[in-house]
Amino acid sequence: NFPFKFTISGNRVVIPCTVDVHHALSLDIPLEDLMERARVCRKEGVEFLIPSMAWIAFYALFKTYWEAGRQYGVGSHNYIDAIRAVEHLNNQEASTFIDLLEKYRICVGGHYLLRRCDGLGINLSSELKSACASWRLPPRYGMAADNNDIGDFAPRLFGFV
Repeated sequence: NFPFKFTISGNRVVIPCTVDVHHALSLDIPLEDLMERARVCRKEGVEFLIPSMAWIAFYALFKTYWEAGRQYGVGSHNYIDAIRAVEHLNNQEASTFIDLLEKYRICVGGHYLLRRCDGLGINLSSELKSACASWRLPPRYGMAADNNDIGDFAPRLFGFV
């Protein structure tokens, strides 16, 4: 059912693709901040904007938490991407990642992702460990939905707590 055909042009395989263009990551997360922090990459005369590692980690976590929180068995690839991205955050990017989670109220998801890193052999910076610990308890007041608290997503992804 794939609508495109692979062709060969010279010694290159040409694979047509579609591009899904969004005006935001979600209704609450605009693209402006992501674009301001992106770096320019040039390849064969074409410029690409590549998001910072903090934004890559944030987006992978956001997608994991959003999808896995609402449907069983969906989003494990995003979870793996988020773990890999968090693993490569330098101190400045870790700080930006924390700021993004707090700004867009995804701290609960951040806690559920980061708390499992030690068990996966991933050493977190002291700043990430501290943030994870501070997000362990929910705010005293307000609604869970106000904090995007849809619970731990790992059991829905993998079937374990």
